[in-house]
Amino acid sequence: MVAASSSSSLIILFCFLFTLLFISEAVVPPSETFRYVNEGFFGDSEETSIEYDPVNYRTLPPFTAPFALCFYNTTPNAYTLALRMGIRPDRSLRRWVWEANRGHPVRENATFSFRSDGNLVLADADGRIVWQTNTANKGVVGFALLPNGNMVLRDAAGGFVWQSFDSPTDTLLYGQSLRVGGPNKLVSRASVTENVDGDYSFVLEPKRLALYYKKTMLYWSSTFPEVNKASGGLVNATLEIAEAEYSDGNYNSLRCRFANSSAEPTVLLGTNRYNSTFSYLRLGIDGNLRLYGYRRGANAAAWNLLYTWFNREWRNSLEGIEDECQLPDRCGKFGLCEDSQCVGCPTPKGVFAWSKDCVAKSPGCQASGFRYYEVKGVDHFTVKYSAGTGPVKREDCESKCTKDCKCLGYFYHTDRSRCWIAYELKTLTRVENSTHIAYIKTPRSKANRKSKAEEKAGAKQTSEPYRDEEGFVYFNVPILHHKPIIDLGYIHGCFLGGYVCFSIGIRGKASVNYRIDVGSLVCVRVASVWLFPDAKWAKWVESGLQVEKGDILCSKDCKCMGYFYHTDPSRCWIAYNLKMLTRVGNSTNLANMN
Repeated sequence: MVAASSSSSLIILFCFLFTLLFISEAVVPPSETFRYVNEGFFGDSEETSIEYDPVNYRTLPPFTAPFALCFYNTTPNAYTLALRMGIRPDRSLRRWVWEANRGHPVRENATFSFRSDGNLVLADADGRIVWQTNTANKGVVGFALLPNGNMVLRDAAGGFVWQSFDSPTDTLLYGQSLRVGGPNKLVSRASVTENVDGDYSFVLEPKRLALYYKKTMLYWSSTFPEVNKASGGLVNATLEIAEAEYSDGNYNSLRCRFANSSAEPTVLLGTNRYNSTFSYLRLGIDGNLRLYGYRRGANAAAWNLLYTWFNREWRNSLEGIEDECQLPDRCGKFGLCEDSQCVGCPTPKGVFAWSKDCVAKSPGCQASGFRYYEVKGVDHFTVKYSAGTGPVKREDCESKCTKDCKCLGYFYHTDRSRCWIAYELKTLTRVENSTHIAYIKTPRSKANRKSKAEEKAGAKQTSEPYRDEEGFVYFNVPILHHKPIIDLGYIHGCFLGGYVCFSIGIRGKASVNYRIDVGSLVCVRVASVWLFPDAKWAKWVESGLQVEKGDILCSKDCKCMGYFYHTDPSRCWIAYNLKMLTRVGNSTNLANMN
């Protein structure tokens, strides 16, 4: 009996050693190896558009429609090895769905090679290895680009030793998974031209799916009731098709699976179209998640946007979709958002019209150098999906922010006595509950006090505009001579961001400063005006004279709410309903409101 047992052990040991010997000696057949150099002519990006245009690209031989392997760049001599989806006959945008070396570009004459030892290697022109699969001497015998876009290295038995599906960047292809303990996240691209990791990440965690800004600031998370019922955590999340229980159509979905449970919580991503095996989920530069579908054989418009995670139009019709105001960058550096639109710029003097120039000023670290201003009825993008701290007194919340140099403000719910510290302000969302209050740091400096004194005494005597510490822009142009040119005229504001102040002379009165809200198109009516030394100022007066007839027409019509006038050419429109106005680049297009 002992002898039989020893014989069995020897056989097992022999098989194990033989397997190791076979793997160590397995080599890639010479016909399967390759070495491609990044050189030669670029592809024709003018014939069909390429994602992140303007783009230079070179297509490599590995190709399985609609996928192709390429070198591409958006800045000179900084190339990424990437997988492109889409073919020329489609006459549609071709998109990048996987990248090997994001943030580590290679140059002209870089090489991509599949070596005889089974290693797949991207090396720069000087031979430095930039990226590799680390599969040397692991039994690899072949390389393949599969029809689903998965690049694989296979062993002699057909098993995958390595696959590109295990190293996603910002895109999840159909059948690809995020795994707890494995590749568990997508990371956004920084910008169209800058191919490095961006600020956003989509992460599979043991109990939820989550979206983060700068790794720690949560702005969305899933709510799976199954999490509380299951004994284990989430294992993976896979992009696939879910059958519809009560309708004919099926759905694209992100299906999650638990350990030690048959529960499969699913995030539905809209009704599928075409062949959904060519769908992909993308974490965008803006932090939004979008699902795209691709139709093979289309003569044009091969792509279709199937689902957008943060979307104003779809919010009321599809469960789980958020308003775009929840996106941290929706209003740029700083702004107030409502119904997916940037509607205001919060300042110490109130909420003014929003523009891309809206910014909260750096308060510094000394408590004596800053103060807080209050904005009621708003929430930070982190508030909705995080509990904050509390119950806590507002004074204690403020003290915590004051002592933290990195804190830019705090958000406090007086109805629940809860506190959120903000290290980035970005987009604030307007809410109906006035007990949700933001307290924003703003500098208290000598420069501020000086600008207030200047404001009280009058603007600087200069023909050049200047901006004070609180964001006001001033003009004051010296009067040339006392020549009244009309008894009734208009001078139009110069929109330079924030508030604009300009000085005009009025007969019999001293120079007067007028402030005009940039969000409005306003004409200032004066009894008479003086000519200014700059022809630009005189032109303002002349353009005011031209709109006099429009003013008369509107004034005589009680239903008229305002009129629109193009000074070049001289055209007038009477408005009986104002609704939405569109900002245009032509300053000769004017609106005048009753």
